[in-house]
Amino acid sequence: FEANTGISEVIDSYDVKYKCSTQLNNIHFVGNCSTALSSDLLGSNYIVKSKPYNFNQFDVLKDVLKVPTTIVALHAFQGRVYAFGAKNVYKIEPNNLFIEDTWEGIGTFNQKSVYSTDYGMCWCDRNNIYLYDGSRVNTIGDTILKGDTTNSWQEGSLVYTKATDAATTF
Repeated sequence: FEANTGISEVIDSYDVKYKCSTQLNNIHFVGNCSTALSSDLLGSNYIVKSKPYNFNQFDVLKDVLKVPTTIVALHAFQGRVYAFGAKNVYKIEPNNLFIEDTWEGIGTFNQKSVYSTDYGMCWCDRNNIYLYDGSRVNTIGDTILKGDTTNSWQEGSLVYTKATDAATTF
């Protein structure tokens, strides 16, 4: 079995539950994981990669990476996987699963807060909006961060208030 699949035959479950994911080079990378094998095996700060071309086949004993903080988003960009925490970003080499670089003090909200364009990879957190062009991280949200008192990110527009509708009863 192991010669055909690359996964040990002692693993009786391939199920990995995850909260964020990305794909790169026909491999599925998942983060913030748990598995039915053992409650101690994975956690919120683990990344697991699938077997190539088999997005649902994970070897949780070999193809796993532990990062220092909880992962809230994963994104592939320019041949690397980026793991986002609330206050840190980790640049990960995808073939051997090791952390190449760490950016501290910047993070993101969730999986939907990261996006790639032709200009680079863009994400936001409570402090700013960032654009990574492949060589450096630039802040691009300064004009909306410190706008006027009614329409700026840091002046209170971040708080959402639901409009109340007065119901009329007869």
